[in-house]
Amino acid sequence: MSLKIPHSGTVYTPDALADAMVRALGDGKNSAWLDPCVGEGAFVRAMASIGVPRSRVVAVDLDATPSRTDRLAETVRGKDFVSWAQGTPAQFDRIVANPPYVALARLDKPLLRSALALRHESSHPLRLKANYWCAFLLGAMRLLAPGGSLCMVLPAAWDYADYAATLRSKLPLRFRRFEVYRAGEPLFGAVQDGCIVIVGRGLGGTPSSSVRFELATTGELISSLKRSGRSAPSSGTVIHLTGQLEAPERRTALFNEAFDLHIGAVTGDARYFLLTEEERREHGLPVAALRRCVTRARHLRAADATAAAWTSLRDSGARVWLFRPPPRLEKDPAVSKYLKLKPARGGCHRRRFKVATRDPWYVTPLPARVDGFLSGMTRVGPWICLRRDERLTATNTLYTVRFRRADTWEQRAAWSISLLSPDVRRQLLVRGRRYPDGLLKYEPGDLHDLVLPVPHRAKGALAHYRALVAALLAHDRVLFARLIEQWFGEAKAAPTVPLLLAAK
Repeated sequence: MSLKIPHSGTVYTPDALADAMVRALGDGKNSAWLDPCVGEGAFVRAMASIGVPRSRVVAVDLDATPSRTDRLAETVRGKDFVSWAQGTPAQFDRIVANPPYVALARLDKPLLRSALALRHESSHPLRLKANYWCAFLLGAMRLLAPGGSLCMVLPAAWDYADYAATLRSKLPLRFRRFEVYRAGEPLFGAVQDGCIVIVGRGLGGTPSSSVRFELATTGELISSLKRSGRSAPSSGTVIHLTGQLEAPERRTALFNEAFDLHIGAVTGDARYFLLTEEERREHGLPVAALRRCVTRARHLRAADATAAAWTSLRDSGARVWLFRPPPRLEKDPAVSKYLKLKPARGGCHRRRFKVATRDPWYVTPLPARVDGFLSGMTRVGPWICLRRDERLTATNTLYTVRFRRADTWEQRAAWSISLLSPDVRRQLLVRGRRYPDGLLKYEPGDLHDLVLPVPHRAKGALAHYRALVAALLAHDRVLFARLIEQWFGEAKAAPTVPLLLAAK
């Protein structure tokens, strides 16, 4: 039987990237090289270009079709690498690869059996919800010799997927030095999701550093890879991930010790429950039958959510009214008419789960005690918009925040500044889901265990926070860094912390 990987799971490595990855590892005297999914041979061509002879290169591929580059290595075609890795006694000093990206559930059964037979360091097998690249990475680790180095292109899922959590946490500890490279644009034209390049140096050595490099472009990533191990990138942001998250002299607290984070109101039928001012007037609904709300990240325009800011949103045509009539208005003619509308005419889909389980169905539960709003989908990282209008609520496209350790607005502003601190921004760079257009999405679980500095003062915090948020939203890196420096007194650290966690 001829086994195949779904075509959509395979992308061929550009020669420039392959060359950079090979040069990132560098050749050693008599080093044995492995390419576990050779494809059209970009990596073996790169090996040959730095003088690695065929006798020291093994290349494996499931595709039995010969390639002109097969002569550059001891090539094994028509072979399932994952199965081969579990049976061969061979060891390699350098492994470089661009493994296939495909859900295990989509594999042919023999390939799936081989993948599920692999074990993590914790002895746990791969789960069916995992991806094939995990199996290739685990197989490669079985064959990497002590002191050896590995370089792989991986999907953006390396940063956020639950199935990759064990690899993210355990793999860096296996190497003397571990590096993660990410560009702000896709590495492959046909794949719009972002990609990661990982480099592990010195298998089995005492872990000394784990570093992440955030680069703006693919060209910068390739240039940085070529220089890796010899010099720091000439551009981009460097984030040291080991021993840098918490200064020993500063008191800290976890995010969930300082804040309660909850999802905004879930309507169950946003088209019906959320209205613009024009729609409210069109239906003749009295203001008393609705609640003021914010429904989008772009509605958070400043450090404070005030009545004036909401009015500006209303007048601009935003959907900032939540239909939620009190019982006393049920018989109001306009309200009664709106409640009775059929779905085909703009009425509510009452059979939807969130609506059908409510009594009465038209009263959307609201989050209790809201001190601020936070967007989990953002280009500038999570920040808190303080709720200064007590009539304002939010829907489930936003999170609501309650301060656990702050009673005054100055104290709340001080804690909000802590969320913008250099240490926290470094932590956020390796969390959340990254979308192809540069947008980041943070789930509550990505934020709960963030380590925040406990505010060292509250006086003047509100004015300072307003200036910080204005700089953040204006993408003013220089002013943002200067304001951070003024508050935290970190003249050296602040300018290296990115204002934007994603490219604009």
